[in-house]
Amino acid sequence: LNDRSSPRGHHRKRMAVATRRRVQSKPAVFKRKLFPNFFSRFRKNVPKNSCKDVIPLSEEAFIDATRRFESKPFCSAKVHPGQKDQILFDRDKPQDFNVAHPPALSSTQIRHLRCMRKNPHESWYRWRMMPIWSLEREDRVVYGAESLFRSVSNSSEAPWMDLVQLKNNRSRHEYIAWKIGEIENARKAVSTSPKLRRVFLNILPIDFLDKKVYENLSKQPGDGLVLELDECKKYWPRGEGRAELFSRLRNLRKVGYQIAIDDIGENSCVDREFIEAHIKDFDYVKFSYKQCATAFACENKVSHGDQNWKKLRREECSKIFTIWQRCRSQNPNLKYVLEFSLTEEITEELGDLFPINVWGSSEWLIQGGISSHHAYPPAVFSGQIYKPPVPRFCMIDFHRVCGWKKRDSFERAA
Repeated sequence: LNDRSSPRGHHRKRMAVATRRRVQSKPAVFKRKLFPNFFSRFRKNVPKNSCKDVIPLSEEAFIDATRRFESKPFCSAKVHPGQKDQILFDRDKPQDFNVAHPPALSSTQIRHLRCMRKNPHESWYRWRMMPIWSLEREDRVVYGAESLFRSVSNSSEAPWMDLVQLKNNRSRHEYIAWKIGEIENARKAVSTSPKLRRVFLNILPIDFLDKKVYENLSKQPGDGLVLELDECKKYWPRGEGRAELFSRLRNLRKVGYQIAIDDIGENSCVDREFIEAHIKDFDYVKFSYKQCATAFACENKVSHGDQNWKKLRREECSKIFTIWQRCRSQNPNLKYVLEFSLTEEITEELGDLFPINVWGSSEWLIQGGISSHHAYPPAVFSGQIYKPPVPRFCMIDFHRVCGWKKRDSFERAA
């Protein structure tokens, strides 16, 4: 049959050529008819989990998941992130830590930072998620979450000294590798936890000019990922670098990413000219906890020594309202995130100081404080908390497996 000199072999050769020509003339149609499910897996820009088709996670379900996670034995591990002989500073004396010139990362810290990508359960550090709530419905639901840097022993506060070391120019190589790992972790969380829907990632503006970070972002679809630009002035490029930054942000938005500006009230680069020129390139505006805590402070939570708290509250409320008006006039599709546990009673108490209808509005979101200020793994947002491993037993019938009764005493002894 395989002999091409025979008549049957010539017939097989002609059939193969005809089939190849037919496939080349209409490759897409031919492949879809033969393998419809196989080739649909490799289509680009098709999100695995659509936010519209997924029922959002309610507040009650989220609280129940956090209670199960915080109960034993889920949170039994208490590991101090670095003792004196493992790091180059004293963690118990934060006042002696030099923020302007921090010490270099120790070899142990670098090993644990790399473990976050390869073996996360063996690392001092964790990537955790803090919920962002939507107030559009009567029942508050999880709109998304922000990816945060935490240690194993503390889910509410970041190891800020380690983060300062990591962001230093001397640790730039390790920082880029760590940031790419955080992006991959967020992408995996969105794909495996549909109820999470969106993940907000803190990224320095200069990181977008880095070749490795930009290639990692641009070569994959950005469905469900929101990139937050840090507010620190020293990380914002100037001149041609800033023009290149916004050019790349527009390209990333075309791929599916959404862009947010973090802590807009504390960003000295953001003024009226910046809003008029660039606010159209953003999808979210976030107000910092410091600004919100001053604006929405209650009288019973303010110390008696602070006599000017009413004046400070009035000024911060006016700043938030002014920024909201300017941004909304240039980009009416923006959404605004308050990093504060704002309640309906507080907004009623403020009255004319904050004349914005936050509750029931689709453009306002609240981060963190409605239920908890802790950060959790993505499994909490999926509603499927992993259970501790249970020992398994396997009953083996030796007579059946080995033919025990058929063997003599010497073989049984061996």
